[in-house]
Amino acid sequence: MKLGGRVKNWRKRWFVLRNGELLYYRNAHDVTEKPVGHIPLDTQTHINKMNSVFTFEIVTSKKTFYLTAEGAEDMERWMRVLQNVLKRQATDKIFCQSHGKETIKGWLIKGRHGRSRRCWCVLIGRLLMYYKRPSDKSPLGQVHLRDACIEEVDRSCDSESDSDSTCVPDYTVAICPPNVAPTYLMIPTQQEKDSWLYHLTVASGGGHGKLGTETEQLISKLMDGDGDPTSVYWKYPILLHTKEPITQPLTTLSSDKLQQKALKLFKSCHAFTNKPIESALIDEHVNMAQDILTECLRETELQNELFCQLIRQTCRHPSWQLLALAVSLFLPKQSVLWLLKAHLKRHADPRSEVGKYAVFCQRALERALRNGGRDEEPSRMEAMSILLRNPFHHSQPLSIPVHFLNGTYQVVSFDGSTTVQEFVTSLNKSIAMRPTASSGFALFTDDPTEKELEHCLQGQFKLCDVIAKWESAYLKHMQHRNRSDRDQTLKLTYKNRSVLDVITEKWVALRAKNLQDCVRIYLTVVRKWPYFGAKLFSATVSRLTLALKAI
Repeated sequence: MKLGGRVKNWRKRWFVLRNGELLYYRNAHDVTEKPVGHIPLDTQTHINKMNSVFTFEIVTSKKTFYLTAEGAEDMERWMRVLQNVLKRQATDKIFCQSHGKETIKGWLIKGRHGRSRRCWCVLIGRLLMYYKRPSDKSPLGQVHLRDACIEEVDRSCDSESDSDSTCVPDYTVAICPPNVAPTYLMIPTQQEKDSWLYHLTVASGGGHGKLGTETEQLISKLMDGDGDPTSVYWKYPILLHTKEPITQPLTTLSSDKLQQKALKLFKSCHAFTNKPIESALIDEHVNMAQDILTECLRETELQNELFCQLIRQTCRHPSWQLLALAVSLFLPKQSVLWLLKAHLKRHADPRSEVGKYAVFCQRALERALRNGGRDEEPSRMEAMSILLRNPFHHSQPLSIPVHFLNGTYQVVSFDGSTTVQEFVTSLNKSIAMRPTASSGFALFTDDPTEKELEHCLQGQFKLCDVIAKWESAYLKHMQHRNRSDRDQTLKLTYKNRSVLDVITEKWVALRAKNLQDCVRIYLTVVRKWPYFGAKLFSATVSRLTLALKAI
């Protein structure tokens, strides 16, 4: 039952939850027709239980809806499902804002109100989200960290028997948001506790000058001074180029394994930046760059570590190519992102080569912040373009030919963050063609293993990821055939997408759907046609119109 708007009486309506919206109809037989109305379930929507029997309200940004169920169990089920939808919507928004990259994650015991349970915890931006298992899409809940007080709880004397040697020590971190009951995280090891304590404190916006490694403490002091370029902290040895290997990681890491990987990572970066890049040895540099960046894509906690190492190794040093590759691939988090921006701003100068690289990295960072990070390692084509060509000479440092069915081609430039949709838009502009929605054209790539097979590229994919996946599949195919041709690249073709292909895709999507769902989907598509509902009638061209055309 729904409470009416103008006339305050209860009206029985048939509700359907679909695609993040609550639609309502006059009865169950009208689901194939246009709904009477809809209730948006977005991040501004709230659901509250009312004092009336079996009644709850849905508060949106524009209106409040009052609904009553047939019984208490029915009401609780509807409220639970709708709350889960709202949680999912909030999660999707967080992932979009933070580009889906977690700062730290792991199994912890979460305690609140005297109850505790083992949860998979993920820190994204300023939210701590906890799940039942790592594969879950919707979280069990979340803790807002903005302005929260983060502190370690001393549990060394919890046991009344100090002589109990069998007691296994653990560590507890308390999260105390303003006006909300505290949440406690029980963490098994000291390394993990130090890592969680530091990242939670940074996410909350609290002071962390005494937390973290020496580098992280120095970043905190620089941030307190708003990154003053004349600050003496910029001259500290920990931020200056070094020829010696480091003995401990520059950032807080949660395990010995990651710490050892961080030390090996610095050795690889040091070898890369100290070897001159020459055409004869370019394969060695490409392999080193791909290995370094692939490792950081697999271990996301190493991404902050890599940027701190590269910031240090590019200070007063001309080798910026690896940083130019990394900045389009993934983004540093929290205070390291601030340090990277300040580092690039200090070195940006169009009069020197190092300054031009810094300007290029600034532009690439802005693009990555807008479009998000990538999923694949840099391809050989991308790595060679950045290493051999001076990327700062071009706003779009990469280029690739696009072939047409008439035998001609057009070379189109792009950067590491360009999506397929942006690439096609640039192509249409260069050849003076209508948008794809009007022309029906689409971008295709050949298959690396079968000559007769082609793939239509979706607009949201990053073009560099497409190239990297193609190269990876091609190399595996060549290894099976005991061949080592590494110079082959994918072929892009721009052509009209067959209507039959579109119909086939839509038809396959209707499998396992009942008759009512198929009718509803068909009517939904038809209603989007701009001439839906219009009347057709015959017409003749007047003589005046023909005369005007002749003129």
